[in-house]
Amino acid sequence: MKNLKNIWILLILIINFSNAQNDISFNLKGKVKELHTENFYSHESLDFSQETYKYYFNKQQKLTNYIINGILLTEVNYKYNKKGKLVSFDYEKTYGCESKEYRKFKRNYNKNTSIEEEFIFNTNSDVGMLLTKTIYSKYEDDYLKYQKIKELDKKVKEVFYTYENNKVSNIKETIGKNVINLTFKYNLKAIERIKYFNNKLEYKEIEKLNEYDLPKYKLYNSDDFKREITYKYEYDNNDNYVKQTAFENGEIISIEKRKITYYSNDK
Repeated sequence: MKNLKNIWILLILIINFSNAQNDISFNLKGKVKELHTENFYSHESLDFSQETYKYYFNKQQKLTNYIINGILLTEVNYKYNKKGKLVSFDYEKTYGCESKEYRKFKRNYNKNTSIEEEFIFNTNSDVGMLLTKTIYSKYEDDYLKYQKIKELDKKVKEVFYTYENNKVSNIKETIGKNVINLTFKYNLKAIERIKYFNNKLEYKEIEKLNEYDLPKYKLYNSDDFKREITYKYEYDNNDNYVKQTAFENGEIISIEKRKITYYSNDK
Protein backbone atom coordinates (compact mmCIF):
# COMPACT_ATOMS: atom_id res chain seq x y z
CA MET A 1 0.00 0.00 0.00
CA LYS A 2 2.76 2.41 0.94
CA ASN A 3 4.66 2.08 -2.37
CA LEU A 4 1.48 2.30 -4.44
CA LYS A 5 0.34 5.40 -2.56
CA ASN A 6 3.73 7.09 -2.92
CA ILE A 7 3.71 6.47 -6.69
CA TRP A 8 0.36 8.25 -7.05
CA ILE A 9 1.43 11.09 -4.75
CA LEU A 10 4.42 11.66 -7.01
CA LEU A 11 2.29 11.43 -10.15
CA ILE A 12 -0.27 13.91 -8.78
CA LEU A 13 2.50 16.37 -7.90
CA ILE A 14 4.00 16.03 -11.41
CA ILE A 15 0.62 16.63 -13.08
CA ASN A 16 -0.29 19.57 -10.85
CA PHE A 17 3.18 21.03 -11.30
CA SER A 18 3.02 20.68 -15.08
CA ASN A 19 -0.37 22.38 -15.36
CA ALA A 20 0.70 25.38 -13.30
CA GLN A 21 4.40 25.90 -13.71
CA ASN A 22 4.79 28.23 -10.79
CA ASP A 23 2.64 26.29 -8.36
CA ILE A 24 2.22 22.93 -6.67
CA SER A 25 -1.39 22.28 -5.75
CA PHE A 26 -2.55 20.67 -2.51
CA ASN A 27 -6.25 21.52 -3.09
CA LEU A 28 -6.29 23.49 0.16
CA LYS A 29 -8.96 26.06 0.94
CA GLY A 30 -8.28 29.30 2.78
CA LYS A 31 -4.98 31.11 3.34
CA VAL A 32 -2.81 28.23 4.56
CA LYS A 33 0.44 29.05 6.34
CA GLU A 34 1.61 25.58 7.36
CA LEU A 35 0.51 22.01 6.71
CA HIS A 36 1.84 19.26 8.97
CA THR A 37 0.91 15.65 8.25
CA GLU A 38 1.49 12.34 9.98
CA ASN A 39 1.12 9.22 7.85
CA PHE A 40 0.73 5.75 9.32
CA TYR A 41 0.94 2.63 7.14
CA SER A 42 0.18 -0.95 8.09
CA HIS A 43 2.29 -3.93 7.06
CA GLU A 44 1.45 -7.62 7.02
CA SER A 45 4.11 -8.56 9.55
CA LEU A 46 4.72 -5.22 11.30
CA ASP A 47 2.85 -2.61 13.27
CA PHE A 48 2.06 0.78 11.71
CA SER A 49 5.06 2.73 10.45
CA GLN A 50 5.08 6.53 10.49
CA GLU A 51 6.19 9.37 8.22
CA THR A 52 5.85 13.10 8.92
CA TYR A 53 5.68 15.96 6.41
CA LYS A 54 5.82 19.72 6.97
CA TYR A 55 4.87 22.17 4.20
CA TYR A 56 5.19 25.97 4.40
CA PHE A 57 3.37 28.50 2.19
CA ASN A 58 3.68 32.24 1.67
CA LYS A 59 0.65 34.57 1.64
CA GLN A 60 0.30 34.08 -2.12
CA GLN A 61 -0.13 30.35 -1.37
CA LYS A 62 3.13 29.38 -3.03
CA LEU A 63 4.96 26.44 -1.50
CA THR A 64 8.24 27.79 -0.11
CA ASN A 65 9.64 24.85 1.86
CA TYR A 66 8.88 21.33 2.95
CA ILE A 67 10.54 18.83 5.26
CA ILE A 68 10.05 15.06 5.37
CA ASN A 69 11.17 13.22 8.48
CA GLY A 70 10.57 9.50 8.15
CA ILE A 71 13.05 7.06 6.74
CA LEU A 72 14.59 10.06 4.97
CA LEU A 73 15.15 13.66 6.02
CA THR A 74 14.40 16.00 3.13
CA GLU A 75 14.56 19.80 3.00
CA VAL A 76 13.46 21.83 -0.02
CA ASN A 77 13.55 25.62 -0.46
CA TYR A 78 11.65 27.25 -3.33
CA LYS A 79 12.34 30.68 -4.86
CA TYR A 80 9.95 32.72 -7.05
CA ASN A 81 10.39 35.77 -9.28
CA LYS A 82 8.41 39.02 -8.94
CA LYS A 83 5.58 37.57 -11.07
CA GLY A 84 5.19 34.65 -8.68
CA LYS A 85 6.71 32.09 -11.04
CA LEU A 86 8.99 29.41 -9.69
CA VAL A 87 12.58 30.04 -10.83
CA SER A 88 14.71 27.75 -8.66
CA PHE A 89 14.87 25.41 -5.73
CA ASP A 90 17.53 23.71 -3.62
CA TYR A 91 16.89 20.21 -2.37
CA GLU A 92 18.74 18.14 0.21
CA LYS A 93 17.95 14.55 1.13
CA THR A 94 19.81 12.55 3.77
CA TYR A 95 20.05 8.76 3.73
CA GLY A 96 21.04 7.71 7.24
CA CYS A 97 24.28 9.32 8.40
CA GLU A 98 26.61 8.65 5.46
CA SER A 99 24.98 9.59 2.16
CA LYS A 100 23.32 12.78 0.92
CA GLU A 101 21.64 13.85 -2.29
CA TYR A 102 21.58 17.47 -3.45
CA ARG A 103 19.31 18.75 -6.21
CA LYS A 104 19.80 22.06 -7.99
CA PHE A 105 16.98 23.34 -10.19
CA LYS A 106 16.60 26.38 -12.41
CA ARG A 107 13.99 27.47 -14.95
CA ASN A 108 14.27 29.96 -17.83
CA TYR A 109 11.18 31.62 -19.34
CA ASN A 110 10.59 32.62 -22.96
CA LYS A 111 7.56 34.42 -24.42
CA ASN A 112 5.38 31.36 -25.11
CA THR A 113 7.61 28.51 -24.01
CA SER A 114 9.55 27.85 -20.84
CA ILE A 115 12.47 25.50 -20.39
CA GLU A 116 13.69 24.11 -17.12
CA GLU A 117 16.85 22.28 -16.19
CA GLU A 118 17.31 20.17 -13.09
CA PHE A 119 20.66 18.98 -11.76
CA ILE A 120 20.81 16.25 -9.12
CA PHE A 121 23.98 15.51 -7.16
CA ASN A 122 24.88 12.75 -4.74
CA THR A 123 27.62 13.14 -2.18
CA ASN A 124 29.19 11.14 0.65
CA SER A 125 32.48 11.15 2.49
CA ASP A 126 34.13 8.73 0.05
CA VAL A 127 33.08 10.00 -3.37
CA GLY A 128 32.33 13.65 -2.79
CA MET A 129 29.96 15.54 -5.11
CA LEU A 130 28.81 13.45 -8.08
CA LEU A 131 26.31 14.45 -10.79
CA THR A 132 23.79 11.58 -11.01
CA LYS A 133 20.89 12.96 -13.02
CA THR A 134 19.94 15.83 -15.33
CA ILE A 135 16.40 16.65 -16.42
CA TYR A 136 15.49 18.90 -19.36
CA SER A 137 11.84 19.94 -19.64
CA LYS A 138 9.91 21.95 -22.22
CA TYR A 139 6.57 23.71 -21.71
CA GLU A 140 4.04 25.14 -24.15
CA ASP A 141 1.27 27.47 -22.97
CA ASP A 142 2.00 26.55 -19.34
CA TYR A 143 1.70 22.80 -19.99
CA LEU A 144 4.56 20.36 -19.60
CA LYS A 145 5.00 18.72 -23.01
CA TYR A 146 8.35 16.96 -22.98
CA GLN A 147 11.10 15.78 -20.65
CA LYS A 148 14.50 14.25 -21.30
CA ILE A 149 16.07 12.52 -18.31
CA LYS A 150 19.64 11.23 -18.15
CA GLU A 151 20.76 9.22 -15.14
CA LEU A 152 24.27 8.04 -14.42
CA ASP A 153 25.01 4.73 -16.18
CA LYS A 154 21.41 4.46 -17.49
CA LYS A 155 19.77 4.91 -20.87
CA VAL A 156 18.19 8.25 -21.70
CA LYS A 157 14.49 8.46 -20.82
CA GLU A 158 12.11 10.63 -22.86
CA VAL A 159 8.62 11.52 -21.64
CA PHE A 160 5.83 13.03 -23.76
CA TYR A 161 2.64 14.57 -22.31
CA THR A 162 -0.73 14.94 -24.06
CA TYR A 163 -3.73 16.94 -22.79
CA GLU A 164 -7.48 17.08 -23.41
CA ASN A 165 -9.78 19.70 -21.87
CA ASN A 166 -6.89 21.06 -19.76
CA LYS A 167 -6.22 17.64 -18.19
CA VAL A 168 -3.43 15.21 -18.92
CA SER A 169 -4.75 12.34 -21.07
CA ASN A 170 -1.57 10.41 -21.85
CA ILE A 171 1.98 10.12 -20.59
CA LYS A 172 4.33 8.24 -22.92
CA GLU A 173 7.74 7.20 -21.65
CA THR A 174 10.48 5.69 -23.83
CA ILE A 175 13.68 4.05 -22.60
CA GLY A 176 15.63 2.48 -25.42
CA LYS A 177 13.21 0.12 -27.21
CA ASN A 178 10.78 -0.03 -24.29
CA VAL A 179 7.63 2.14 -24.31
CA ILE A 180 5.34 2.80 -21.34
CA ASN A 181 1.96 4.44 -21.88
CA LEU A 182 -0.21 5.74 -19.06
CA THR A 183 -3.67 6.90 -20.18
CA PHE A 184 -6.27 8.86 -18.22
CA LYS A 185 -10.05 8.97 -18.72
CA TYR A 186 -12.21 11.38 -16.74
CA ASN A 187 -15.87 11.31 -15.77
CA LEU A 188 -17.71 13.77 -13.54
CA LYS A 189 -16.50 12.16 -10.31
CA ALA A 190 -14.20 9.38 -11.48
CA ILE A 191 -10.78 8.86 -13.03
CA GLU A 192 -9.61 5.75 -14.87
CA ARG A 193 -5.87 5.14 -15.24
CA ILE A 194 -4.52 2.43 -17.55
CA LYS A 195 -0.87 1.44 -17.94
CA TYR A 196 0.62 -0.37 -20.94
CA PHE A 197 4.16 -1.71 -21.26
CA ASN A 198 5.19 -2.27 -24.90
CA ASN A 199 1.46 -2.27 -25.82
CA LYS A 200 0.66 -4.95 -23.24
CA LEU A 201 -1.87 -4.04 -20.53
CA GLU A 202 -0.26 -3.97 -17.07
CA TYR A 203 -3.05 -2.64 -14.86
CA LYS A 204 -6.18 -0.55 -14.58
CA GLU A 205 -7.12 1.70 -11.71
CA ILE A 206 -10.48 3.36 -11.15
CA GLU A 207 -10.75 6.17 -8.62
CA LYS A 208 -14.09 7.63 -7.53
CA LEU A 209 -14.22 11.05 -5.88
CA ASN A 210 -16.39 12.51 -3.12
CA GLU A 211 -18.08 15.93 -3.02
CA TYR A 212 -14.71 17.55 -2.17
CA ASP A 213 -12.98 15.85 -5.13
CA LEU A 214 -11.07 13.56 -2.78
CA PRO A 215 -10.77 9.80 -3.43
CA LYS A 216 -13.51 7.78 -1.76
CA TYR A 217 -12.93 4.48 -3.59
CA LYS A 218 -10.09 2.89 -5.59
CA LEU A 219 -10.07 -0.33 -7.57
CA TYR A 220 -6.66 -1.56 -8.71
CA ASN A 221 -6.66 -4.52 -11.09
CA SER A 222 -3.89 -6.41 -12.90
CA ASP A 223 -3.45 -10.02 -14.07
CA ASP A 224 -2.10 -11.23 -10.74
CA PHE A 225 -3.21 -8.58 -8.27
CA LYS A 226 -6.47 -6.90 -7.27
CA ARG A 227 -7.40 -4.62 -4.40
CA GLU A 228 -10.27 -2.36 -3.41
CA ILE A 229 -9.71 0.56 -1.05
CA THR A 230 -12.26 2.92 0.51
CA TYR A 231 -11.60 6.22 2.29
CA LYS A 232 -13.25 8.19 5.08
CA TYR A 233 -12.50 11.81 6.07
CA GLU A 234 -12.82 14.32 8.89
CA TYR A 235 -12.79 18.05 8.00
CA ASP A 236 -12.05 21.40 9.64
CA ASN A 237 -14.12 24.59 9.37
CA ASN A 238 -12.52 25.45 6.01
CA ASP A 239 -13.54 22.09 4.50
CA ASN A 240 -9.94 20.90 4.42
CA TYR A 241 -9.61 17.34 5.64
CA VAL A 242 -7.69 16.80 8.87
CA LYS A 243 -7.89 13.01 8.87
CA GLN A 244 -8.02 10.41 6.11
CA THR A 245 -8.50 6.72 6.90
CA ALA A 246 -8.10 4.02 4.24
CA PHE A 247 -9.76 0.60 4.52
CA GLU A 248 -9.26 -2.70 2.74
CA ASN A 249 -11.55 -5.65 3.50
CA GLY A 250 -12.90 -3.71 6.48
CA GLU A 251 -9.46 -3.21 8.06
CA ILE A 252 -7.51 0.03 8.40
CA ILE A 253 -4.41 0.05 6.18
CA SER A 254 -3.37 3.71 6.46
CA ILE A 255 -4.16 6.87 8.41
CA GLU A 256 -3.19 10.42 7.52
CA LYS A 257 -3.57 13.15 10.15
CA ARG A 258 -3.16 16.79 9.15
CA LYS A 259 -2.66 19.93 11.24
CA ILE A 260 -3.36 23.06 9.21
CA THR A 261 -2.33 26.55 10.32
CA TYR A 262 -3.90 29.55 8.56
CA TYR A 263 -2.79 33.15 8.21
CA SER A 264 -4.47 35.33 10.83
CA ASN A 265 -6.96 36.99 8.47
CA ASP A 266 -8.42 33.61 7.46
CA LYS A 267 -8.77 31.47 10.55
